[in-house]
Amino acid sequence: LPTETMEDVEAIVDLARRARNEAGPRTKRVQINVSVGTFVPKPHTPFQWERQLSLGESQDLIDHLKSLLPRRGFKLKWHDPRQSVMEGVFSRGDRRLSELIETVWKAGARLDGWSEHYSLERWQDAAGVCGIDLDAYLEARDPGEPLPWDHLDSGVDREFLARERERAMLREYTPDCRTAGCQQCGLCDFRTIRPVICSRGKKEQHPAGKTRPVGVAPREGQQPRFRYRIHYTRLGDSRFFSHLEILQLVFRALRRSGVAVLHSQGFNPTPRVSFGAALPVGMESEVEYFDMEVAAPLQDAAVLGGALEGQLPPGMRVTGVEPAPAADAGTVVTAYETVLPKPHPEERLQRIGDFLSGDSFVIERSRKGKRSELDIRPLVRSLRIDHGTLRFELVAHQGRPGVNPREIMVDVLGFSEREALLARVRKTKRVEFHANT
Repeated sequence: LPTETMEDVEAIVDLARRARNEAGPRTKRVQINVSVGTFVPKPHTPFQWERQLSLGESQDLIDHLKSLLPRRGFKLKWHDPRQSVMEGVFSRGDRRLSELIETVWKAGARLDGWSEHYSLERWQDAAGVCGIDLDAYLEARDPGEPLPWDHLDSGVDREFLARERERAMLREYTPDCRTAGCQQCGLCDFRTIRPVICSRGKKEQHPAGKTRPVGVAPREGQQPRFRYRIHYTRLGDSRFFSHLEILQLVFRALRRSGVAVLHSQGFNPTPRVSFGAALPVGMESEVEYFDMEVAAPLQDAAVLGGALEGQLPPGMRVTGVEPAPAADAGTVVTAYETVLPKPHPEERLQRIGDFLSGDSFVIERSRKGKRSELDIRPLVRSLRIDHGTLRFELVAHQGRPGVNPREIMVDVLGFSEREALLARVRKTKRVEFHANT
């Protein structure tokens, strides 16, 4: 943090020791996890003008903590400071970085959010090509100079952020405006926006103009539960959403469309909605689904589907609503297809023939540093090239390793990793087999 001293850093170790001592001397199997990371200043915050630690400084502090923290009973985890460098650059970057993004992409950067794909050197080389000094983005900013994000209005006054920065340096506390009066941040106009303290006795009112909620309560209680399966597509640009983004999109669409989905109980209630297997980023699908629980039977599934579809982004279309199966499928057969570049080598037809005529086809996997082998031949139900389109069906058994389309394309058909990554694969059919079918 901007005001952090070496004494503060070493106090992390003292706090970890005190936490370990709370378990008592007789407790042997206790491990205290200590997680640290480089502070990245963010726009529209009081520390938006502050300097970020350099790569060397961050690594030195991590090494210092490693030397102080006992190995037994403690585990130090840290966010890679090499990734923090680019996080800091983009956190307070400007429009010049658009050229950097395009340049590093052309140099082969993909999925840099994953540590195994991230290369700081590649970003540094691309910055050199663009004439961009990455270190300059990590330096302190003059509070009087314009900032790249000044034209974006967050509602909070710049002057308030500057005052909060000064208070932070003086270690002065800013009271809660809901109980101690307005702190002049500039956000509230006291007509449409004002501080509100929630009253537990009031029930949430459903927005006017929305469909009537399905169910009678937002929280799970003793009432009956009814499970429904919503089928939908992910086509076009929606194939670039990650699985976590899809979760949030669906949760918000359900809320906006007026569906009173039951929630889990506990400190952090979440909608009782479950999704199928995560679709890889970049893959299209005509047969995605999620299951939801409501407190009352649906009166009109078509109305629900229409209301829900109106809240989803382009490419995500509701194709059906039905009661959810009572149990998970034991076996699932999924069909895929992708258009091959023309002309496609005849060698691939030979590879398909050899694969289908064999009794086994073992591939090697390496995950989290561990190598394993898997016979994928029993997991491929069909495989063919039909008028320039590759079509195949994969079998997945619950609780057992499966095979993914990329492995079929790379290991069986001889595609390069890049070709398989760029191929536009679409999931076209999904059939479930239950124990009693």
